[in-house]
Amino acid sequence: MKKLSWLMALVMLCSLSLVAQETNLALGKKFTLSPKPNYKLCKDADDNKQLTDGQYVKGSFWTQKGTVGWSRPGTVEVTVDLGKVYPISGFSWNCAAGRAGVEWPNLIMLMVSDDGKNYYPVGDLVELDVAKKPATDEYAIFKYTTKAVKTYGRYVKFMTVSAGPYSFVDEVEVFLGQDRYKVASRGIAIPPKTYVNSRIFSSYIKKRFNQDLTSVKTTVKNSSINEQAKKTLMTKANSLGAKLNQASKIKAAGFRAVFPYNSWHEQLIAIRADVWRQQGMKQLLVNNAERWDMLKFWDEPDRKTALKPVTITLMRNETRSAVINISNPLPDTAKISLSVSGNIPAKLLSFSQVEWVDTRKGIPVAAALVPLKKSQPLTVIPGMTRQLWIQADSKNIAAGNYHGNLILDAGAAGKTSVPLVIKLAPLTFPKRPQLHVGGCDYTDNVPSRGINKGNIKQVIKHLQERYVDVPWATPATMPLGSFDKTGKMTVKPNTERFDKWLKLWPDARIYAVFLNVKDNIRGIKMSSPVFKVAVANWIKWWQQHCLKQGIKPSQVALLLVDEPHSKVQDDIILAWAKVIKATAPGFIIWEDPTWKTPAKHSVAMLDISDVLCPNRPLYLKNKVYRDFYNKRAGKQTLWLYSCSGPSRLLDPYSYFLLQSWECLRIGAKSTHFWSFGDTGGGKSSWNPYLQKGVSYVPYYLGETSVTPAKYMEAVAESVRDYEYFMMLKAAVVKAKQRGEKQAEVATAEALLKSGPARVLNAKQASVLEWSSPKDRTIADKVRIEALELLIKLR
Repeated sequence: MKKLSWLMALVMLCSLSLVAQETNLALGKKFTLSPKPNYKLCKDADDNKQLTDGQYVKGSFWTQKGTVGWSRPGTVEVTVDLGKVYPISGFSWNCAAGRAGVEWPNLIMLMVSDDGKNYYPVGDLVELDVAKKPATDEYAIFKYTTKAVKTYGRYVKFMTVSAGPYSFVDEVEVFLGQDRYKVASRGIAIPPKTYVNSRIFSSYIKKRFNQDLTSVKTTVKNSSINEQAKKTLMTKANSLGAKLNQASKIKAAGFRAVFPYNSWHEQLIAIRADVWRQQGMKQLLVNNAERWDMLKFWDEPDRKTALKPVTITLMRNETRSAVINISNPLPDTAKISLSVSGNIPAKLLSFSQVEWVDTRKGIPVAAALVPLKKSQPLTVIPGMTRQLWIQADSKNIAAGNYHGNLILDAGAAGKTSVPLVIKLAPLTFPKRPQLHVGGCDYTDNVPSRGINKGNIKQVIKHLQERYVDVPWATPATMPLGSFDKTGKMTVKPNTERFDKWLKLWPDARIYAVFLNVKDNIRGIKMSSPVFKVAVANWIKWWQQHCLKQGIKPSQVALLLVDEPHSKVQDDIILAWAKVIKATAPGFIIWEDPTWKTPAKHSVAMLDISDVLCPNRPLYLKNKVYRDFYNKRAGKQTLWLYSCSGPSRLLDPYSYFLLQSWECLRIGAKSTHFWSFGDTGGGKSSWNPYLQKGVSYVPYYLGETSVTPAKYMEAVAESVRDYEYFMMLKAAVVKAKQRGEKQAEVATAEALLKSGPARVLNAKQASVLEWSSPKDRTIADKVRIEALELLIKLR
């Protein structure tokens, strides 16, 4: 009888424990959200109820109102008030990812509090969940869950950081624990932001190391070496894996996500060199490569294709580039000195070491171009494929063909000669090409995003050297002043910021200002007759000030409303633009409309704008949008802009370089990008792990430094490509006037029409992700055809 009683008691205890484990304390409870949800397709009035209503979304997650979603939120905080202090055994977070750029969370940090002020850390739900996430790259819904914690509290804070630009959730749970959990130690209270920020960085480091550990093991496993060698190398990898937690303790201060991070990371990568030697690679392997192609860190080097000459073709006063890859199978770091033989002038060439830098998505990219000073060696650690950027700058170099060898001398590790040909055409590239370039730098407002007092001079110099001639300023640079009831200006605008900005960019051709105007001027509504008077007095005053500063109003572009996509915005633009045109017609009205169905725009607003700047990614994807602006091409000045991100994973070729070719095709006069200063909320481009949002800057921006990158070099090269066709167009006109070279003229006219289409219609050319395979040599081939015709038409 006693045995039966004990058994029944045990069953009841287990049942009570199971009930406690499964009781969702959050069900029906109130919660707060920070920031406010902003993803339009699922945003609704019930967002402040849906995460604890017990209702789960089925099917496509972020297009349903039962989901709560954010676009570019940084850290999302969901704070649930359980009503009183409870013992807690677990948590869950139900989300989805796998398509449309939506990725799984990097972190879901958990904290508890009794009073809503002092919070205690619990851990990372992503790590606490033994299932981790779905083992698929396709769309899936997944509930991160743990029921293995012992804590207590009234308030529960979920803080999630997404790997991508979106964050979605449709339900959170907090599971009841046993009463004895109320005496569990919760450690020391930590401010939530401090806690999550410290864990963000360390989680990225650990994720990077785990990913590379897996890649090394996969390399060993899939290699053709014998089983005993595999076993030895796998043991070596496992030994390093056992030290991973200690190796991951890297300090965030001053960190740069450049491979390798530390000696542990270097030893791990070196295992691949062990594999290569086992496979017969006994010396440095040098390969040709296409400079715009995406090199992947764990790709195997090409051991079959013979090395071909590196050829660079250009005009005088121009810069062009090429690359080679060097893979190191040796047990020691290769330090390679560079020299050039033959008749190639030493000042013609410069070299940069292409660094491997990680991204927030865990995809390292070879894009940062760190210039090598004279006599500075190129370094390649064991197991790494390093890219060498070769740049030809033909300034003050005589035309002609130059032949020689690029000599890579690694000392005891051997010497390799790469045949090198520089074809320098007997033409001179102009100092100021015709295509305008801009990128919302906002250098008027420092500190602004990643631009600060420590790097602003370097930023401007870097941009100017790459043909940027349209700097952008924020609304405060052209303030309104004040007005009385009749619209008379009573307080003049402060010009200090405007005047300083002009001095920063003395050679700019157009000064662009984002005004961000509203339906009133200093409270005077558009419906009031006084509105027109006040706006007229304001723009007349600025017209006079511009002339005093030595710039014409026709050099100033005014963006009244950014990316207008509603009737209200169109009406605001039209109201302001009418007054500006009537009072000071020289100013450029510049707009970047984003109606996906442009016919919905006010025709009057479109017509009054001097420049329309369509969004190129939208232009490529949306035929209606594309056809609409193609019809306006030739009738109205068009520019093109792009604002996709993160920039590190966008194709230097398709996204950055081909935009100028699109300008060629439709007759647009400028290529623009968001943004030349946006580091995604981080202080530096070099540490993506501390960026709070999407980074757009197309070079590597440090707190006190600027480093070139392939993205911005592609922009500069695209300007030169565009200019080749402008030069060819002018050469055709001159040849016709002289009545000469009719055959060459006919060929040139055909190329002017067909060249851009050949480049832009190539397979995958409109796919903007860098990972997309495609032929990235076509633009250069067409460009060289144009050059050859220019030489014939001289």
